[in-house]
Amino acid sequence: MPIEPHRRVVYRLNLDAEPDAPMGAVELDAEGRLLVVDAEPGCLEYLDDMAAAMNARETLVRKAPGADRSAIGFEEVPRDAPDLLDALIEAIERYHGVTLITDDPKLEPSTYADL
Repeated sequence: MPIEPHRRVVYRLNLDAEPDAPMGAVELDAEGRLLVVDAEPGCLEYLDDMAAAMNARETLVRKAPGADRSAIGFEEVPRDAPDLLDALIEAIERYHGVTLITDDPKLEPSTYADL
């Protein structure tokens, strides 16, 4: 199931408090490909590199239950999967230390267990 194309603001993750000031904005297409449409001074190269790295992946990897109850495993999520948006945001947070935020609640990813 494709993603509804939309715009999200990119925030650096800050584990001590709320997200920091925005770094810029990206647009997501139906396959979850990112296009940087706005960048704060000094952030363009980082956002372009992040978008290129994420766009190059044909599948995304996300946390999943492991073989036994105490293990954490991983699963591949193809670009046409219904939970692509969840996997995309999780991967961006894990690999790039930023999060993508929208003020439209219908475009928020579904809630998933924090593994």
